[in-house]
Amino acid sequence: AQTGDPIDLDGNGFFDDDAFFKRVVFLGGWTEDDRIHAVVELQRGDGSNLGLAVVRILHFAFSPCALVCDGVPNSTGGAARMRVHGLPSAVLNEAALHVDGLPQNTFGLFFGGPAPGPPTPLVNSIGLLCISGPLGRFQNPPVVFTGPTGEASAELDLTRIPTATGFTDLQAGDTRVFQLWYRDSAGGSPTSNLSGATTLTVR
Repeated sequence: AQTGDPIDLDGNGFFDDDAFFKRVVFLGGWTEDDRIHAVVELQRGDGSNLGLAVVRILHFAFSPCALVCDGVPNSTGGAARMRVHGLPSAVLNEAALHVDGLPQNTFGLFFGGPAPGPPTPLVNSIGLLCISGPLGRFQNPPVVFTGPTGEASAELDLTRIPTATGFTDLQAGDTRVFQLWYRDSAGGSPTSNLSGATTLTVR
């Protein structure tokens, strides 16, 4: 959602209400049907104020991500999958990374880079790195624990995405690739592995 985006006020499926998004006033939580409610300020096509409205935002409409590579099967027998949840919008800044299919009760760390790359084996790991360019490690949290569910998550602050030299503020149109490194075992011996990699393009 960006300033100037049209809003379907009467719910007829057409943007014919001369109503356009201006800014978010309040952002609510996710509902069971995978939507989020928000109070937004609206404006007319001529820029004049139209007032406030409660709108429903579809989850999938704001998650422009694509799989870069699959993870290598781990000690569970399957591969760890990464997904993007929420609203990766420069205006709303409400998104998170989530990985499932991980071994239980193990540790890992999220990291990212500027571009996808060919699957590349890592030393002392059975995983494949699918990110090209300098890597930035997440600091919040610096380490994640999968617990009994074999899952891990990290909030995405689009104004402070880690890089190799610090942080960067992502703007609409910017793309980053993310992956999770985690402890694993192969043939009873300890090793490490990587989740699949996912690209995220900010709206």
